[in-house]
Amino acid sequence: MGVGVDTLWVNGVSMWTGTLSVGTSSVTFTPAAPSVVAVCQPAAGATINPAVYGLAVYSANMTSATVGEHYQAGLTGYGHPYGDRAGARIGRILDAVGWPSADRDLSTGSTVLGPWIGTGSPLSACQAAADADQGLWFIGGDGKAVFRDRQWQMTNSSAITAQATLGDSTGETPYYDIEIDGNHLDWIRNVVTVTYDGGSVTVKDTTSTTAYGEQDDSVNASLIPTTGGYVARQLAAYRLRLRKDAKTRIPSVKVKPRTATSTHLPTMLGLELGERVTVKRRPTGGTGTFSQDCTVQGISHRVGPDNWIVQLYLAPTIPSYTEGPYLTLGNATYGKIGTVAGNKIPY
Repeated sequence: MGVGVDTLWVNGVSMWTGTLSVGTSSVTFTPAAPSVVAVCQPAAGATINPAVYGLAVYSANMTSATVGEHYQAGLTGYGHPYGDRAGARIGRILDAVGWPSADRDLSTGSTVLGPWIGTGSPLSACQAAADADQGLWFIGGDGKAVFRDRQWQMTNSSAITAQATLGDSTGETPYYDIEIDGNHLDWIRNVVTVTYDGGSVTVKDTTSTTAYGEQDDSVNASLIPTTGGYVARQLAAYRLRLRKDAKTRIPSVKVKPRTATSTHLPTMLGLELGERVTVKRRPTGGTGTFSQDCTVQGISHRVGPDNWIVQLYLAPTIPSYTEGPYLTLGNATYGKIGTVAGNKIPY
């Protein structure tokens, strides 16, 4: 919107032209239904309603191309930390390629990202946003583009409650092959480096490095802006907590869903990445049950004329939530201490 020009741009498209008075004006689109509130700040010292802090006002008219570039880049009039979170960034990328809004299932995101300039493939750009958030980006079984941020993986009911029990007893979805790996050194990562736009941060766990030596891990989070060093450190702490401790792991299981099409087939087809499953094994001749909760990290189908094999690639479930999003003033979710998953203020 340009002061004196009275044109309202939404996502790079001129939606309304008319007369706006200084202060707050309500604009009703025709034929679209929603009502939009626009706030002008034409004079030095005037104030803007904090509820719409993301609205930038320009003193000269802007072309639709310029507005479109600003929208695509995720620029705001007030800069960091009021930039895009990862879910909004992926939404902008999908807008740029015309992906239908109805075919999206995007979490908010736990990491604020710097401006994105539309270069490279949309797929790599979306994956870069997901990597910076340590979330999951994939196309779901229903064809929707799905982003599940790291907070989703610790708070959503599908992630904290098992969506299937795979085992070798009655009432469980049977696997015909299971991989159990007790070689914990193959999986431990106790020194984590996160690279961001302003440099890099490294965190390590002394107890783990003393016991197992230094095992390096790295995350490319270049979309975190120069001023986001504390965000990169938060991300590194999250990654470190996932892999610093030794534990027996179940990397994968294989299931033949056609063995019971009325029960096993819907179970296997209903699973998505990030969801929790319980895997149970009862050693022959023993009385105990080995049980582990896992998170689905990958799914593959091998379909032949006489068989259908579904392989689930698994990781241990994420430990309890400790790295909440930092407090962001003016944000409905992250602007309150003690709300979803416990927001934190850095000291």
